[in-house]
Amino acid sequence: MGCNEGFFSLKMEELGAKVTSIDIDAHRIEKANFIKNIIKPGANIDYKELDIYSEDLNHLDKFDVCLCLGFIHRIPDPFRAVSLLAKKADIIIFEWKALKFGSHDESFAFFSTKDIDHEDYYGTEYWLLSYKALERILERSGFKNFHRIDDPRQRRAILVAGRVDHKIFSLNDDIYHRNKIRSLLSHTKRYLSVILKIITGKLNA
Repeated sequence: MGCNEGFFSLKMEELGAKVTSIDIDAHRIEKANFIKNIIKPGANIDYKELDIYSEDLNHLDKFDVCLCLGFIHRIPDPFRAVSLLAKKADIIIFEWKALKFGSHDESFAFFSTKDIDHEDYYGTEYWLLSYKALERILERSGFKNFHRIDDPRQRRAILVAGRVDHKIFSLNDDIYHRNKIRSLLSHTKRYLSVILKIITGKLNA
């Protein structure tokens, strides 16, 4: 969801997934298809130009896993969007620009002080949610299992959320230790690539 030019779509397809990639921006979908045709023609990726708030989402099949990377802070109504996504997947992985102040254990959101980005409208920043705020939204849709992965230096947060139980939610902290992530994987895209490989391996086990 919010696939941009398809970096993680290609990564997931390399790991054996059949991928449906969605973005509201027609230009990003065009670029994603161009990149796919150059790098890996015939890849099992279906790029769709789609508004998450539209009825078109209801016509899609249910997903095994839904990735929402760099997405939740780019939408004006995260509660409605998350509620719609929750109908389509029992496991959702979120990565987003989190709050740069306060506690993640407090359930609140901060509306961005940034103006609308007129050059990249769909890149406009809206709500910055704490972990607990996103978890509370998901709980109202029946999700009860959560696993947090955090880089405190960048305040980029990852949350694995599940309506169903899975071994990923009982992993010990020494496997995903925030100090190790902070010291070894400082760049968001870099550590996300590693985390996705680990999680996907666990989910397919």
